[in-house]
Amino acid sequence: RERHEEISRQLATQLIELGRWDEAFDVIDTFGHAELIERLLTEGAVPALEDGRVETVTRWLRACRRMTAGGPVADFVHAALTARRGDHQRASQAAADAAIRLGEHHPLYPKAMMLAGASAYLMEHQRDSMRWYRAATVSATARGDQREARFGLLGTALEWELGEEGSILDRLRDVSGRDIEGILRTATAQLLFAVNRGPLAAAITQARLADHLRERTTNRRIRSSFLHVYAVALALAGEYSAARVAARMALSDVIDARLHYAIPVIRIRLVVAETGLGNYREARQLLSLLDRD
Repeated sequence: RERHEEISRQLATQLIELGRWDEAFDVIDTFGHAELIERLLTEGAVPALEDGRVETVTRWLRACRRMTAGGPVADFVHAALTARRGDHQRASQAAADAAIRLGEHHPLYPKAMMLAGASAYLMEHQRDSMRWYRAATVSATARGDQREARFGLLGTALEWELGEEGSILDRLRDVSGRDIEGILRTATAQLLFAVNRGPLAAAITQARLADHLRERTTNRRIRSSFLHVYAVALALAGEYSAARVAARMALSDVIDARLHYAIPVIRIRLVVAETGLGNYREARQLLSLLDRD
């Protein structure tokens, strides 16, 4: 039996390293490897949630609590699931508490701080949002975390009008890299800045250049974020037909990614586009859907 457990432990470890999360979980759950379920959550929960696999991650979390009684990793994953349901009050505090317990050297620490910052931003608690996003920028070592922390910081700074938005955008450009997600995130940030500060034309031109890369990423959150802000910018520029196309694609992505809290926001972008096109009946129908959301 001990030999079987060791073989299964090695197999589960290899599967985690290969990113084969489902197979790894099957082995971990079958043999009760409590020491590996937390590693699976640490490395696999965020990518799985990016794919909209809420039920899968919920199942992993239940197994973790059954085997280990929880811990800060489980608390972070629970906060991420809570945020996806739109309960940002609980998600923000739970994520911040989990980050403190994880410690700033844990790989999930910047992600927990970003989750706390994002949830605070959605509740319009700008001071908390800035504080937690700043903590994420300081602790982040991975390029993706550095980029996402600064993207969140930019959004909050633009809302709060602190006067440092330009320097945050410059730093975001520096850390984003030239991979597809980095290019899309930079284009989204430039659009976000232009929507709030102007000028729109140059940012829309850059976004059109980045748009051809959109289908080459599987990250629906980054893709839908780009499409959403692109739709806002296009509508402000009076390009309502293009704005409608972008908003429809963004809506499809957030539905697939199970980002339920984002659905009403993107429906509003569709309302604006349809109204701009003079399609008032369609706009009213979309408004009626907001009550259901």
